[in-house]
Amino acid sequence: MSTTLDNPNAPAEVPYRPVAVRGGLITALILIAFGLVLQVTGINDPANQNATANIVSTLVSIVILTGGIVWVLRTHKADQNGYLTFGRGLAAGMMVSVIVGLITLVWMIVNFMFIQPEMIEVMQETAREQMYERQPNITDEQVDQAMGFMSVMFNPFVLGVIGLVTILVQGLIISLIVSAVVKNNPPEMN
Repeated sequence: MSTTLDNPNAPAEVPYRPVAVRGGLITALILIAFGLVLQVTGINDPANQNATANIVSTLVSIVILTGGIVWVLRTHKADQNGYLTFGRGLAAGMMVSVIVGLITLVWMIVNFMFIQPEMIEVMQETAREQMYERQPNITDEQVDQAMGFMSVMFNPFVLGVIGLVTILVQGLIISLIVSAVVKNNPPEMN
């Protein structure tokens, strides 16, 4: 392992980008595969708002993202002879999250526009039915007005951006926690 010129005993910093990119790609592919399994099996069905299935699938997705970040941080720490600062850990974890988020954004847009365009209509109809269930006295005009406001939310691009922001927030929280746990600062430079 190379050293810095200022302190020959201090370990040189190894770039985290290669392992973060690889980890982000792998994590994104695993999340997409998991989502496809949920869709094919009917577990993740927007027309059937089973709260338990939604909670479990969300938790499993968070565990997958956490696993990807943990793997990247541990790998990067090993690449640096067991040293990893909190800041580098946070940066590497966020790079994983950004890559996962961007790939998920593209996947959601492609999925909602070309693979399952009917899913948007199902989600809109489910939202309409839920309005009538929650407020039995609501008029058709009020529902139509609310659906007009919500139509922006059912755009594939908006849904993709919401997914991206969700992953970034989850990734930030996970990266903060994992970086704090995994960190091992190198010896002080003289």
